[in-house]
Amino acid sequence: MKAYGTKVSFAKGRLIRFPDFTLQYVGERRVTSTQYPRGFLYRDFIVAAASERITLSWTSGTGDIGPTLFRVSGKEFGLELVHSDLLGWLKPNELVITIKQPAASEGTRR
Repeated sequence: MKAYGTKVSFAKGRLIRFPDFTLQYVGERRVTSTQYPRGFLYRDFIVAAASERITLSWTSGTGDIGPTLFRVSGKEFGLELVHSDLLGWLKPNELVITIKQPAASEGTRR
C-alpha cells in the first residue's frame, strides 16, 4: 500500500494500491489539433474504488505542470507528474498522489 504525498514509481499495466483506491497506468497518447499541430501528450490512468472506475488523463498542455484533480470515494485527490508542489521534480516514471483536505466550514472560522 502506497502513502499519499510520497514519490511512487509507476509502469504501464502495474496496479498501485493507495488507501482509498487503486491506480493503473495505461499509457500515453498524443492529441493534435489545427490550432496546435504539434499536439499534447496525455498520460492516462485508471482509478478504481469499489464500484467506481474513472479514466484520468494528465498533460502539461502548454506548460502548466499542475496536479490533475479527481474525486473518488467521496474525496478529492491530485495526481502530480513531472513536478510535485511539495517534493520538487519527479523522474519520468514517478508520480505523487495528494489528498485534498476539505476547507474549514463557515461555522468554524473566526
